Amino acid sequence: MEYSFTNRHQNEIGRSPVHIYLAPHPLLRPYIAHYTLTHPNFEAQMPSRLALVPDASGCFVFTLDNKLSSILYGATTRVVVVESDFNEAPVRLFVEFLPGGLSRFVGDCQDELTDRRMTVEEVCPALYAGVREAAEGAKDLDELVMRVDRLLLSMLPDEDTRLLSHAVALLKQQGGSLPVAELSRLLCYSERQINRLFNAKVGMGVKKFSRLLRVNGAIQRMNIGEGSLTDLAQDSGFYDQAHFIRDFKEVCGATPRQYLLNMSGFYNETLKFSDILKKTVK
Repeated sequence: MEYSFTNRHQNEIGRSPVHIYLAPHPLLRPYIAHYTLTHPNFEAQMPSRLALVPDASGCFVFTLDNKLSSILYGATTRVVVVESDFNEAPVRLFVEFLPGGLSRFVGDCQDELTDRRMTVEEVCPALYAGVREAAEGAKDLDELVMRVDRLLLSMLPDEDTRLLSHAVALLKQQGGSLPVAELSRLLCYSERQINRLFNAKVGMGVKKFSRLLRVNGAIQRMNIGEGSLTDLAQDSGFYDQAHFIRDFKEVCGATPRQYLLNMSGFYNETLKFSDILKKTVK
């Protein structure tokens, strides 16, 4: 396979010096945020390590070398530090899920995968075999992404996900500040039922998920230079600045000020959380 990408299928939605972001099939978009291709860029100025901001979502990583290798990340609730090897690593394909999306392809009990790392082959050998076949048959990266897209579409189960989708949408609309009791009232399900659903499908309870929404919303605002820390705390749904700093440090491993001083050392999923900023900004 040639490691070239020409956007032949017009599915590119963004790029950086080392990333190409690609849209999935419309029927997969409630579950998959995007595909990402990374490729060596010897001119890119990158820190030696990157802190990945938790996004309450899972991810597949396929490394295209002499032999296909894979990593499955369960939904993350705390920062993950990885070596930044974009200047030397082989091409990689990421499947970036939305909250709850991973469960559509590997099953429920997502709380057993939270903050864990394993191979795709361990958890879903049929999917890994399908991606390996796609990599062996594709002539270039454009075709590989389309083959993987079709594979995931063929594996999408017929399941009613409206309750979870509605719950996540309500929480996002309020930037993670909607109380569990109010969510329960709006959905006409008990708090216990909703938390059981979130643990099984998302990998965490509603409160922890909401906190990650608030922190990611704050990061979106910080990335565009919006407001003081006091304003950020209020606009992002925190009770006060002290709670904001405490939760931010617990999730990101750094205070908001430390983050602002070293933004290039962090990687956060702007495409997954841009809708939070749009819905909560004043």
